Amino acid sequence: MVNMNRKNLNMEDILRLTNIIKEELQDDIGEYYSARITGSTLSGETLSFLKHFLQDYQPEHILEFGCGLSTILISDIIHTREKCSFVSVDNVETFINITKKELRYPEDVRFVYAPIRVSWVDYCPFVTYSDRFLDAIQGDGPVDLVLIDGPYGRIFSRDAPLFLISHLLRENSAVMLDDSNRSREQEALALWKKQFGDAIEVLEIPGFHKGLAIILIRKSLPPISFNTAYRLKRLYNACSSLRNNITYTKAINDMNENETDNR
Repeated sequence: MVNMNRKNLNMEDILRLTNIIKEELQDDIGEYYSARITGSTLSGETLSFLKHFLQDYQPEHILEFGCGLSTILISDIIHTREKCSFVSVDNVETFINITKKELRYPEDVRFVYAPIRVSWVDYCPFVTYSDRFLDAIQGDGPVDLVLIDGPYGRIFSRDAPLFLISHLLRENSAVMLDDSNRSREQEALALWKKQFGDAIEVLEIPGFHKGLAIILIRKSLPPISFNTAYRLKRLYNACSSLRNNITYTKAINDMNENETDNR
């Protein structure tokens, strides 16, 4: 195993870990996870990377945006640890309930339902998870690992979660952004780089077909500041996202009703 002591985590370790994963990928995550991979879950190589990262890095405080197969994997790996808190945030209660039923160790995960709302960061509107999830994690201390795989990327941007928790990250914290090959995620990476500068180091893992970006926190993140033009742009985007969220929410509600009718 690559020694990735939390005090000395660097991109060279990440790259070596990636090479190990590529060599072992065929049998690395096991049949249970392989059989459950879909277009909406983490890919096989990303699940493999997450598995090795958790084993080698051993974060004590984990925060996930978007529950599902990754939640089950994280729970399975941290179950034997004496000191590890894990919070999973999602805006769809149905997805939370489905994931809970699949968990072998439900006591290891705290789920937070955070519906889509407008959250304000430096007077700039972001349509994302309600910031109510912050109340659930304030007492946990700094977050060591953040996995961002939500909200639904075809409607919502995924840049806001990092802004909302920036005060909870510390030097050597790590953030994983799934689906980083998509345009919205590329925009999120560009915005984070612009806002945080040399306080972060970004690596997009080569060869992962859906994309996976690793963001390492190098020092305390600076205050977030947006200019007026960007605030107006996000205000326009927020109106569009809120309209789309109405359709999205209706589709979820219809799915819930169909499940109830089929019982």
